[in-house]
Amino acid sequence: MHIGNSLVKETNTVWYQNSDYSHSSLSVLIVALISAVLLAILTYETYEKWYLKLSSTSIGVIVVILFLLNVNSINKYKLTERNFASFDNITNDMTVEDIVRMNHRWTVNDPKNIFAPSCVYESGNGPLGWCRHTGLNETGKYKMAMIGNSWTANHAKVFYQECGNKAKSILQGSAIGCEPLYPSEQIEMCKSFFTEFEKRIREEKPDYAFIVTRYISIGEPFAKGVTSFENDPIYQTMKEQMFKFISNIKYKLYILDSIPRIFYNGITSLPALLEKKTDPASIDKMLILPHQYEMARKRHAQLLKDCGEKCEMIDYAPVFLNKTTNTFRYYDERGLSYYTKYLHLTPLGIEHIRHVWTDVCAKL
Repeated sequence: MHIGNSLVKETNTVWYQNSDYSHSSLSVLIVALISAVLLAILTYETYEKWYLKLSSTSIGVIVVILFLLNVNSINKYKLTERNFASFDNITNDMTVEDIVRMNHRWTVNDPKNIFAPSCVYESGNGPLGWCRHTGLNETGKYKMAMIGNSWTANHAKVFYQECGNKAKSILQGSAIGCEPLYPSEQIEMCKSFFTEFEKRIREEKPDYAFIVTRYISIGEPFAKGVTSFENDPIYQTMKEQMFKFISNIKYKLYILDSIPRIFYNGITSLPALLEKKTDPASIDKMLILPHQYEMARKRHAQLLKDCGEKCEMIDYAPVFLNKTTNTFRYYDERGLSYYTKYLHLTPLGIEHIRHVWTDVCAKL
């Protein structure tokens, strides 16, 4: 009986609400009807009377012109889609809208940008997973391997372009959100890839190997009661994995050092903030997640000491650190971002760090 009374009350409430809504909606419908009639009269008096007097030839010309304008718009869109990594449209007189559009397009096209056309993927169509690069220089001397999370795929093309001429083979392995030196966040998928990274390096036995990853768990602070790397479980796991790697690498293991992560939602507001003459240092601080990267770098530094001459760090910090403000800057003076919302480097970001890889590969 109680349930029945409740249902009656709810039904009555809804009925009264709908009744009120109906009364308010009626006036809206009347206004809409009058507006539609007035618009129809206006259209007839201004446009229809004009085009109905035109000859068939004139109408045909108008149709052709409109058709060509549509074709041009469609082709322009397709051209932009096809040249998603092109810098042809980047100029110094870009408007805020142009820059917002470009930053957005780099994010939209991020999956395309991290796909490596030179790589034959072992399963699926990429861009993640294991693949082997083709089209290498016949005079290449070295077996190379590049492993990491999605940043490996993000760097695949620049690595191929800069190091490919010295390679006789390049094995690439990337797993989303998983670091090769530590099973990120201890999730099962990353534990599996952690084992697989070691297995594939052991089987491949490359001359040079590269770990290209955006830090995740290796930036975690010391656990409670831990005061040094000697009793830090994260570091000890990294160290053990590193020794497994270098025992199967002939010459050297290169590791990309950690830099601050970006607060990706801030990317969309970049151009407007710069147009308003906002202090760039303030923008830098707004965009950066300042915590944890220092700990990741400390663990890497200790790893380098324990590894010795067989390990070397690749460092983007000098490239992104603005010496005037002493802040990390992930955009250019126009507001074009070096990062996508997926936390990968944009094509412009890749070009910004290309010289680092040019120098590394020249020393091999």
